[in-house]
Amino acid sequence: MPLIRDQKLSSVIWIAAGFLVCLLTFWYPLFLQEQFDSSVPTRIGIIVVGSATFTFLAALWSVGHFIYLLRITRGRLNSPTVVLIIVAVLLLLGSVIPAAQLLRRLWF
Repeated sequence: MPLIRDQKLSSVIWIAAGFLVCLLTFWYPLFLQEQFDSSVPTRIGIIVVGSATFTFLAALWSVGHFIYLLRITRGRLNSPTVVLIIVAVLLLLGSVIPAAQLLRRLWF
């Protein structure tokens, strides 16, 4: 028996979980980097690079659930569904942008 019966809401919750992982592995260390003196940023950079795998996996997880959300809602767009899709897009951007920035900085 599923925890949440509404598949649309369940997908948005999983996208939010991917965003929270990116928040902890990318956005929070960068926030700390701006708050402390010059000796800490090198260590924070090591944390960001070390957790890059989790950032990439969370971004892929979010993209997968967003595609699933779009497949579920195809042809049945009403006001609550549109709101869920907008929230999902914002959360998706919050999890895909860090992965793109890490990809650009680490490998290109």
